[in-house]
Amino acid sequence: MLYAHTYDTLEQLSGRTLDTLRIVGGGCKDTLLDQLAANATGRKVVIGPTEATATGNLIVQMLAMGDIQSLKEGREIIRNSFADETKTYEPQDQAAWQDALGKWRTINNR
Repeated sequence: MLYAHTYDTLEQLSGRTLDTLRIVGGGCKDTLLDQLAANATGRKVVIGPTEATATGNLIVQMLAMGDIQSLKEGREIIRNSFADETKTYEPQDQAAWQDALGKWRTINNR
C-alpha cells in the first residue's frame, strides 16, 4: 500500500501522470513483489535489468568519454542489451486492491 501512496504522491508533486513503475536491481527478482506492486499501484510494472547500478555506471562513463552523445542513447543501449531480462506485470483484481488501499489510508490517516 505504501508503494501506491508514494506513487500517488509523486504524481501530485510532479504534476505528471506516471503510468509505469520500473523495478530494477536485485528487487526485480522477486516476482511476488513485482506483481503486488502492479496490483497496489494499479499500474504496469516493468522489471529489469538486475545489474542496474553497474549498467548505469557504464552508461555515465560512456557519456563522459564521448562514446555516446546522450542519456537517451544510453537508455536505448540498455533496453536493447537487456531485453531478455525485462518482464511486464499488469495490475490484477483492481476493485479489491482499491478497497484495500482505501482502508489502508483510513488506518494510516493518509
